Amino acid sequence: MPIEKVADFIKENGHLPNIPSAKVVAIEGIELGDMTKRQQEKIEEIMLYIIEIQKEIDTINTELETK
Repeated sequence: MPIEKVADFIKENGHLPNIPSAKVVAIEGIELGDMTKRQQEKIEEIMLYIIEIQKEIDTINTELETK
């Protein structure tokens, strides 16, 4: 999911996509194995965003160096 859509989702719902809200957790509880899996997915998504941002930074730096 593009970072802009993630931001919109959080703004609308108050929590990350595919992660239950605090209210839902308080009412229903959580299964630790499932939550660990979801957290790992979020870590992987964050790493992909970081890689994308680093590529953009590298491109900008290259453009600046050639000026």
